[in-house]
Amino acid sequence: MTEEVFQDEVVRATDLNRGSGEVLNKAARGPVTIIRNDEAFALMRRDVAASWRKEASSATHLVELVWTALSHPATVAPEYRWITAFDSEQTLEMTTELMSAYRKAARDGRWGEFDTLLHEWSESGWAALSPELQEAFASQSDEVGIKNPTFPAE
Repeated sequence: MTEEVFQDEVVRATDLNRGSGEVLNKAARGPVTIIRNDEAFALMRRDVAASWRKEASSATHLVELVWTALSHPATVAPEYRWITAFDSEQTLEMTTELMSAYRKAARDGRWGEFDTLLHEWSESGWAALSPELQEAFASQSDEVGIKNPTFPAE
């Protein structure tokens, strides 16, 4: 069953004990599942594990963000309150951009664009919720100085 799901090489723990070098060579080429009794362990290069972890954590974050964007504003968790600054068209634009950046990063392993895009949307939302910014936009004069700006609690 494990081999069908992960499509990796499966070895028994006794094989690992007898030939650790050979098993490590296999793990250098791709993930290896080590079976001991009813337990299964994964052996792989650290960079592969880090890449999979980044992809999974980014997917989790993206799902939470999209779920929040679709939720009623009263139920938004404090750390996602910045999303409420956007109207439905902007929210759709944000989710579309983030989904596209996620898919690209999942293919090429470069997460910088996804992280940067998420950061930019978040900062834009927090800025739009800033009372000082709202006061500046509502002001009649061309310039409004901001003294000791405050930011909504993140």
